[in-house]
Amino acid sequence: MRRPGRLGGHANGAAYNRAMTPALAPILDLAELRDFEARHQDAGLMERAGAAAAEVVARLCGDRGRPIVVLAGPGNNGGDAFVAARLLRSTYHDVHVVFAGDPQRMPKDAAAALQHLIEHGATPNEDVQDVGGNIKVASVKDPFGNIFGVIENPNFKL
Repeated sequence: MRRPGRLGGHANGAAYNRAMTPALAPILDLAELRDFEARHQDAGLMERAGAAAAEVVARLCGDRGRPIVVLAGPGNNGGDAFVAARLLRSTYHDVHVVFAGDPQRMPKDAAAALQHLIEHGATPNEDVQDVGGNIKVASVKDPFGNIFGVIENPNFKL
């Protein structure tokens, strides 16, 4: 697992992320995290993470009756977001999910969480379009009627 003197499995945490401090460093690097998830795939980790997130959001929002926008990516964190959205909807919150990934390329657990959310009344967004060069685009509408463009460009690096 985590090796002494390394930030999140990286020998040089500053090179990994300039804002990284030991207090913010990942506990596991990506390979270690995937190994942990594989060993505990039947433990309901995604459901538990989504429930914890939904609990925090519900506490922050209370009974204000305002829309909640959930941004979900294509990986397992996106699956956690789908679980949180489903649980918030089940407690009568006005939840809007923005997802700009490809459900066909999602991890199995995340895809199942998305399907479960749809089965509980969510409406899928328009499909993401591949415009060439591995660049994908979509537009999403937030609860206030604003339209946002979403671009996924794997060639862009910060």
